[in-house]
Amino acid sequence: WQAIPINEGEVCFSSNQCANDAAINPLWNLIHSFIETRDASYFNAYRAMDDADAEKIFKELYAVQQDTTVSLFKIAKPNICFIILESWHADLIRSLGGYEGITPNFEKLTDSGYLFTNVLSSGYVSDQGIPAILSAYPALTIGSVINQTEKQLNMPCIGQNFSKMGYYTEFFYGGQLIYGGIKNYIYHNHFNSVTERKNLPQLPSGKMGIHDSLT
Repeated sequence: WQAIPINEGEVCFSSNQCANDAAINPLWNLIHSFIETRDASYFNAYRAMDDADAEKIFKELYAVQQDTTVSLFKIAKPNICFIILESWHADLIRSLGGYEGITPNFEKLTDSGYLFTNVLSSGYVSDQGIPAILSAYPALTIGSVINQTEKQLNMPCIGQNFSKMGYYTEFFYGGQLIYGGIKNYIYHNHFNSVTERKNLPQLPSGKMGIHDSLT
């Protein structure tokens, strides 16, 4: 018994996916896969409106007014850091009409950088948000794609793209990477360095990981 249910990521230890697959108990994997996907076979969770209405909305979302490319950076190969925050919303940010003084350091970033205001969330938990951000894979209505190993292995990842461009990639996670299958996803995408809560024993933490104020 533990706070986070066991999943395939519990036995992942290598960037070699064959080694990770060999470490997984086949019978457990079969039962877990069935439990994770059984709801999807009972009904179509994605059909919420008439096909014609859905097609109209889809075309409006992807309509391109002008096909241009804008360069955001002054240097060709900048350092890039994704800070992924769960449960953040506009009410916390003054420049987006939120309360004053809650996120002063974030406001400094908006003053010196670019702030994208037409953004919608994809999902509501880490195992949905991380693949949405790093692999451009929208959250599923039922379950999470990184809990489906056979699918996540075929997904693109921006970390792999950075590696091909000569970047050294690191992934830091304040909690346990076994949460939601994140560990398997990160190891498969060959991040050069992976750090999670157990690698930082000197920092106090709660049930969900190291407190934000310490990072």
